[in-house]
Amino acid sequence: MLSALPQEVAGLLALIALVLLPGLVVVRAPWTVVPALSMAFWTLTWWWVAVVSRSRTLTFALAAFALLAALRLVPKHVVSPPPGYTGPLPPPPVTGPLTGEVPRLRSPSSLAVVAVSVAALAPLVLLRHVPGREMAFHTTAARVTLWRDALPVTYEPLLPLAPFGAHAPALPTLAADVSLLSGLDPGRSVALVTLASVGLLLLGLFALLSVGLRPPAAALAALLGLAAVRWPGFFAMWGEGGSLLALGMGVSAAALLLGHTSRPSAVAAGMLLAAAALAQPLLAALAAVGLVAVAVVPQRHEWNPRRSASAVGLGTTKRLGLAFGVSAVLGAPGLWRTVRTLSAREAWAVLGSLQVGAVMDFVMGLVVLVLVAFLAARLTHPEAARGGSRVRAAVLMGLGAALLLVRVTFGLGAGQVSPASLRQLEALEGEARPLEAVCAPEGLIDWVPGLAGRTPGQEGAAEPEPWAPPVFRDEWRRRPLRPCSTRLD
Repeated sequence: MLSALPQEVAGLLALIALVLLPGLVVVRAPWTVVPALSMAFWTLTWWWVAVVSRSRTLTFALAAFALLAALRLVPKHVVSPPPGYTGPLPPPPVTGPLTGEVPRLRSPSSLAVVAVSVAALAPLVLLRHVPGREMAFHTTAARVTLWRDALPVTYEPLLPLAPFGAHAPALPTLAADVSLLSGLDPGRSVALVTLASVGLLLLGLFALLSVGLRPPAAALAALLGLAAVRWPGFFAMWGEGGSLLALGMGVSAAALLLGHTSRPSAVAAGMLLAAAALAQPLLAALAAVGLVAVAVVPQRHEWNPRRSASAVGLGTTKRLGLAFGVSAVLGAPGLWRTVRTLSAREAWAVLGSLQVGAVMDFVMGLVVLVLVAFLAARLTHPEAARGGSRVRAAVLMGLGAALLLVRVTFGLGAGQVSPASLRQLEALEGEARPLEAVCAPEGLIDWVPGLAGRTPGQEGAAEPEPWAPPVFRDEWRRRPLRPCSTRLD
């Protein structure tokens, strides 16, 4: 059905389906975490349902979830007891989260955040791919996954690396889902999922800030904070695309753990943490350490005035233990490939890839987010509504939204491959044999859709090599060297 539509339209419809389902089926899930739960579900099912056709799994699963989600449209009511019944009355129907207070979707603050999250997808019309050598590797991984229509074992024939998934597989597998449903080119699917991760991060940050701030303040802080951080340097420390997805799921998990007290919320948070670990393990580990730091601090119920006064549930420490246990179980199949591949030398290379400038960008970004949260709380406080504070808050929110969209567009739009080079790559994709070795200059070699064999030139000069993750450093050194069959200018 989607193949009859333009590829961009089909890709957007496929993404919408993957973002809304099966999150809408979870009736107690706050609307702020529905996209995160859905994307985490599809990420994890790659590893738990890995032996069947992925396209058929997606089709049947989406149809079933859509049917179940339609039941939410049925009006909820309590059946009256039979005549003469004198026992206790049944509880009212559950229509929202079990505990805590979530911003209403129809409120102006929530609608503003949703609108910006959707508008973040607009740069897709300008992007053929997401720039960066790591994003080229993710595109290659998505292409191999699309060819297999199942979870691959290796990256062959595009790269002589194994096993598949040892390096942050969440982003390419989600992009492969979009391509399987819509027929969109894997490079553009990676771009679409990356743009969706920006909206996911915005929604998750809004949900986390709403735990302690009023919705107007949370929306203002989320928009201004993300707009003020340095793009993409704030995220470059952890990767060029997976960090956005991991942060979006990580802050959504924190919102569930800090804003609710029920067991289902802890289980959902564990699911999100498992998917975040598959998107960026180091960043997910940092989020887990932050949550543990919050747990060891003596907690008082009154710290969050927005929590329901009648909320009864597990303590913070027990819910963290439950969430970490669930995340360890759900993420084990994917993380095991990283664990058994990573050597001591490669682990040191992963740590050595962190640069001082990127660390400073990350720390300053966190400081900016905290300061903006305090500013937003003061501007939107009910006692400060006089004197035009509400107007200033609205203006700042609009400026933050505009600046965020501009920075995302230019941050992801820079470094696009030239149209002439794209034509060369498209011609090569149809002409090159599966195991043909292709050589190309820096900036283009990472996007070659064929096995890039490496061999020294006649004068001993080494050819440019495609980027390989640090976790594959030993495997890359042991790769077979093949002479260049084709050379791109």
